[in-house]
Amino acid sequence: MRRRRGVALLMVLATVAVMTTVVMEFVHDSQVRSRIAANARDSVRAYFLARSGMELSRLMIAFMKQSPCPVSSGLASVQASVGGAKGGTSNTPATCEDELRILQQMLNLPPTPFWKMIPITSELFQGVADGSFGSMLGVPSPPLVMGVESSDPSAQLADVDEGSGVLFGDMPGSFSVEIDDEDRKIPLKSLWKGSPAQNRAAMMRFAALIAPPRYDALFGGVNSRGEEVDRQEFLSSVLDWMDPDTTMSEIDLLTGRRVTSTSPEDARYDTDEAPYRSRNAVFDSIAELRLVKGFSDEAYRAFADHLSIYSEDKVNIESMLAGLLGLQLPAPDGDMTAMNAPSQFLAGLSVCLTADQLVAVWQRVGLWYQAINNCVLVGLLPEEMQVDVLCPLEPNPPINPFPKFFVEALAQLSEAEGIAFDKGKCENAVTATSRYFKLISQAQVGDARRTLTMVIRHAPTDAQEERYYWREE
Repeated sequence: MRRRRGVALLMVLATVAVMTTVVMEFVHDSQVRSRIAANARDSVRAYFLARSGMELSRLMIAFMKQSPCPVSSGLASVQASVGGAKGGTSNTPATCEDELRILQQMLNLPPTPFWKMIPITSELFQGVADGSFGSMLGVPSPPLVMGVESSDPSAQLADVDEGSGVLFGDMPGSFSVEIDDEDRKIPLKSLWKGSPAQNRAAMMRFAALIAPPRYDALFGGVNSRGEEVDRQEFLSSVLDWMDPDTTMSEIDLLTGRRVTSTSPEDARYDTDEAPYRSRNAVFDSIAELRLVKGFSDEAYRAFADHLSIYSEDKVNIESMLAGLLGLQLPAPDGDMTAMNAPSQFLAGLSVCLTADQLVAVWQRVGLWYQAINNCVLVGLLPEEMQVDVLCPLEPNPPINPFPKFFVEALAQLSEAEGIAFDKGKCENAVTATSRYFKLISQAQVGDARRTLTMVIRHAPTDAQEERYYWREE
């Protein structure tokens, strides 16, 4: 009997240990399941918040494209009668985008596309919905008749139950939408589709984009992929990826004609560990550029944002240069050269200047950028500062509509350089109206994040929307 003393205690301790393990496992399993359910719930909430941002962005774009504008102030028709936004004619009804552009001119604002003027975020629309945004502007704004809760108790609607139909108000999380204009970018498909003139125009813009000396490191040695590619082969590789033939080719920037050789284009990729072939068709996505010889990570980060698989031949010069003009430039230490001018500006010049003309003014491109920037800056600064930013162009062309200003500015600068500038060709190549938009709506609820991407097109004659791409992440 003495040898069995304490057995009961050991059995109790063992039972308690087993029960503790079982209970802890049950608690942990319950917590994990609860967390999974919460994440699934937050993911659904984030998805619909992202959808809300996407739909609000589409609504805004469709509204701005309406013609005639339902809230027209008549400004565009007055401007058109004196040769303004509609090119001196008033036959075409003004869109809301036209009205906003004229308002920018009246307020001496730099040229800014409408989708860059107002941030599309949940905070903004919550403020509009609950009336706080209007109150901040001094405008009486009761909450929307959607049951939106207001931070101001006195502004509550008496016939709406608390918490019913709340817009963003009782849903945790936030969303933000980025709108990108595809018509500001270089259309890759125009490198080999269309007429020789269209091929040359697209290749000229591409060549101007990669031309600045600050990119010499990308083309002066072996890149991070172990490739040695100069600028000429870089352009040729992109062209050969799309064109239907199997030999290396390039476009003569002076004539626009295609120059082919007898060398096989796929020889560029035969030395890879896993050899592959050129697609011989248009790009399905911009990310496909990573397969093209020369597109290292550094080159992709530098140029991919300026290339598009959707845009067409006309470039929205206003959107392309938005954010670059109307700013006080720091005083350069030396002469302004192409090194000082943004890549977008160089690509913009290539829309209207020929290859030999760009070469002729290459060392003065920075001065051209400074001159056009100063012309936009005039009127945006206090009077006592304008003596430092006098516009060197005479007569001072109007800021809006920006394509007209851009063409007039280039015409005057070209005349000063003794260059034969084709004004009509330039006017036909630029526009202030975009058709292709990429919408990226991001939402977060707790730890759950959802991103929706859509590419839409608005026909130039109406506000009808066409969808080209949709992705959920």
